[in-house]
Amino acid sequence: MAEKDLYNLSKIFYYFRERYYNQAYTTANEGLKRFVNDGILQFYSALALLMD
Repeated sequence: MAEKDLYNLSKIFYYFRERYYNQAYTTANEGLKRFVNDGILQFYSALALLMD
């Protein structure tokens, strides 16, 4: 599902690359509001939470 929203995934990748983990977490959770059980967004949300 998240593959359909490439803009959101691109923002998450950018935030991880620049080490903005809190913003990556926020963006992943915004995506989870639209795609509730998306495994990719859940993974990046959890990873950003751990890295922060």
